Amino acid sequence: TDNGHIRHLTMDNLFQDLRFGARMLARNPAFTFVAVMTLALGIGANTAIFSVVNAVVLRPLPYMDPDRLVMIWEDNTKEGVSDYPISAPDFLDFQKQSTTFQEIGAVSPRWNLTLTGSGDAERVHAQYASASLFSTLGVSPVLGRVFLPDEDRQGAEGVVVLSHHLWQTRFGADQKIVGNALTIDGNSFTVAGVMPAGFRFLDEVDLWVPLQFNPMISRGRSLHMLRAVGRLRPGVTIEQAQAEMSGITRQLEQAYPDSNAGLGANLVPLHEQVVGDVRLALMVLLGGVGFILLIACANVASLLLARATARGREAAIRAALGAGRGRLARQFLTESLMLAVTGGTIGLALAVLCVKGLVALSPESIPRHDEIGIDPLVLGFCLVATILTGALFGLVPALIASRPDLHGALKYDSQRAVGGAVGGRLRNILVVAEIALAMVLLIGAGLLINSFSRLIRVDPGFETENVLTMSTLLPRSKYSDAQQRIALGREFIERIEKLPGVIAAGATNRIPLGGENVGSMLTIEGRPVAAGQEPEVEIRIASPNYFRALGVPLLAGRFFDERDDLNAQGFVAIINEVTARRFFSNEDPLGKRIQLGGGSWITIVGVAGAIRHSGLEKEPGPEVFMSYYQRSMTNPFIAVRTASDPRSMIGAIRSQLQILDKDLPLSEIRTIEELVSTSIAQPRFNALLLAGFAALALVLAAVGIYGIISYWVSRRTREIGIRQALGAQRGDVLKLVLGQAVKLVLAGVVIGLVGAFALTRVMSSLLYGVSATDPLTFASVAALLSSVALLASYIPARRATKIDPGVALRYE
Repeated sequence: TDNGHIRHLTMDNLFQDLRFGARMLARNPAFTFVAVMTLALGIGANTAIFSVVNAVVLRPLPYMDPDRLVMIWEDNTKEGVSDYPISAPDFLDFQKQSTTFQEIGAVSPRWNLTLTGSGDAERVHAQYASASLFSTLGVSPVLGRVFLPDEDRQGAEGVVVLSHHLWQTRFGADQKIVGNALTIDGNSFTVAGVMPAGFRFLDEVDLWVPLQFNPMISRGRSLHMLRAVGRLRPGVTIEQAQAEMSGITRQLEQAYPDSNAGLGANLVPLHEQVVGDVRLALMVLLGGVGFILLIACANVASLLLARATARGREAAIRAALGAGRGRLARQFLTESLMLAVTGGTIGLALAVLCVKGLVALSPESIPRHDEIGIDPLVLGFCLVATILTGALFGLVPALIASRPDLHGALKYDSQRAVGGAVGGRLRNILVVAEIALAMVLLIGAGLLINSFSRLIRVDPGFETENVLTMSTLLPRSKYSDAQQRIALGREFIERIEKLPGVIAAGATNRIPLGGENVGSMLTIEGRPVAAGQEPEVEIRIASPNYFRALGVPLLAGRFFDERDDLNAQGFVAIINEVTARRFFSNEDPLGKRIQLGGGSWITIVGVAGAIRHSGLEKEPGPEVFMSYYQRSMTNPFIAVRTASDPRSMIGAIRSQLQILDKDLPLSEIRTIEELVSTSIAQPRFNALLLAGFAALALVLAAVGIYGIISYWVSRRTREIGIRQALGAQRGDVLKLVLGQAVKLVLAGVVIGLVGAFALTRVMSSLLYGVSATDPLTFASVAALLSSVALLASYIPARRATKIDPGVALRYE
């Protein structure tokens, strides 16, 4: 049929275009290699970063109908904290009074427990969870069942739900694990079920225990530690739920003014809660690699324009022989798409390698980082990026090449056969765009590097060399008496300090840079404050040599000593310099008495330097340290300062603990330097990636300016030869060529500065100690890019000064 004949001709023409395009690309291996690798780098980088964005931001959470899940926080207006945890009684009131939520569940923060039996004692991470948590999330176990409502009430038998990972690693994926008894913190629990692989809620944990077993749950409304999640009823909006919860919290505030004054409600979609601040950082990185791809497209488009000009006579002859404009455009566009497909294929292979590196380098603060990989959506993104890239850089050169100048071609003027002035202007525009895009990317990277440089120079408040940290757990079931816990911890520290090579050892309840805080209301003797208006401070516990082990300076008074125990006449405390400055600015704090949460009076005996507990980027707040020998801990962290490599002491320290109690685990063993490195992992990750992209952009921009100036010199070879024949010196030729480069570079730098000034403002929250419009960074990057671009221009300019006038006059 006619239609079949047309399809046959179309396929023949397509195969003919492909064969011809392949021959033309093979005849110019240098051009093909440069174009393909430029595209491969751009497409590969975009695909790799998109795989991260896809896993973290785009992929739905692994729960049933995740769009209906909402985090429920209390809004503490007094402290200015909008994601304030809720108390257990408030959680029960939310469950009873809410009508907009189908279900509400809650969990505690991650808890450290000791698992014994069926092997060595092991520290495990756990969440105390309400029975409604799993049904709220809509996730069922792969073995057994989850908690029953009756098991979440006081006096119920202990049950536990295992994570898939713990089930496999500790119990060898035993299919008969359900119903077995486990010993956790000295108490017996029965395994109720095993959750699916990869299941987590907010924290990575090993098991879940019913909420009623949490030792602190009995403190009532005064303890705010639970994180609640609710499932909206079908058809209910988050705005409707917010209005209802705000009404409920107002009722609770009126009913319980002592504990709920100033507490409102704040609802956040669960996806937004999980992604958190990482979303902005990932979008900045995705924008950065997007700029890389645009620069790559501009480079290849410039190369294709130059190549189209060189093939001008070929195009003109084909047109003279009857080839239509569409036929010519299709041929050149086919070659562009072949370049794009080849570059995309290599780019995908590079992306696979890059993804492995990204997973290895990605900090734990990036949620769901273990889910990063190449899935069908990422493959689709790579395919679409490849096709759009081919069309983007190939369409304009193909259109220009399809309109050859037959008159120029018949005069053997290949320089005018295709493109002419239009092509030259387009190449200039492309180079200016490259420089502008590279400018924006370099400034963004410069700001992050500047920020990171300032961050790592921050004084953490302690010395980082040769300090080992670790933790252990003292189960309350076995060490129920406070004096018993204190005695064991005291003996353990004394044993460590007797080891050869140990300078000092101490214990605390919260390790520096761990981001974990426990707050309490502060009352200063002689300063009455209305109920609910007391200032809040962070409570720390420290043994006598803890400050010495960390190298924290003593600013006034004394540190704790062996006399500060339960037999002393009164309780003592050390405050940090922030507490002294904020509450005792005009008086000596030594000897003053304070209360924490309405407890016993405590006498201040010293002032220590401020430690950054929440992160290097966060200013230390007011803190009060209690003596370890007066305040026991079930989960002490130990800091050990050594004379040499601290990791060489791990075996000896573990042996000392086993002598005291073979069932006590020693875990979370890290040096202070490792803690510092972990705390800055996210900003380091951002800075390194964007710096790498910026360096690639700088190279591509330099290649682009080199190519356009080289092409400009080749087109004006005859003119340069005439100028030299008429007396022009080498300096004049150099000035002529570099003058052209300077115009392009300055135009690109100015446009880039304007663009960066507008775009870098979105990065403000990612920066520390530097403004998003930092003049020094802007000026430094402008100078760097201009220098590199002019250096790239100097090479063809210098070559132009060596043109032989005689040869140039015979040019073409």
